[in-house]
Amino acid sequence: MRKKAPRQTLLFILIVICAFIAQFVANADIDVKVTNIGFAVLIGLTSVCFSWVRTYEDPEGTPALRKKIRSTGESSLMTSIIFLLASIFKYSLFILNNHNPGHSLIIAVKIIAGILFFLAFYGLVRVMMRILWIIIAVIKE
Repeated sequence: MRKKAPRQTLLFILIVICAFIAQFVANADIDVKVTNIGFAVLIGLTSVCFSWVRTYEDPEGTPALRKKIRSTGESSLMTSIIFLLASIFKYSLFILNNHNPGHSLIIAVKIIAGILFFLAFYGLVRVMMRILWIIIAVIKE
């Protein structure tokens, strides 16, 4: 049976993600390198997970671990797409600030970008934790 993380740890992770997102979205002059790197890392993890599913031989003959690995790969793919969308909104925010600094559309784009960044970073932490749990389960076997 898998142990659950303490609430304080989850709350700390949530606060750190929210603080990072608030800083990242508030400063529209920051380029989109962070999201591009996040996208590339998650696409790489997706590829590794799907390759691992194809080659993994389950010693007990149960497909439970294979399903977890496949599910982690799918989550990684969805999170990478969210990173890409967040990057697009971040770039559009940069363009809007340079061409129309007083435009009311900027607020809506900031809100959407903030939500996308939250989902992307939350998904990244979730995927990394799932990969860690899978590796621990494989080592224990």
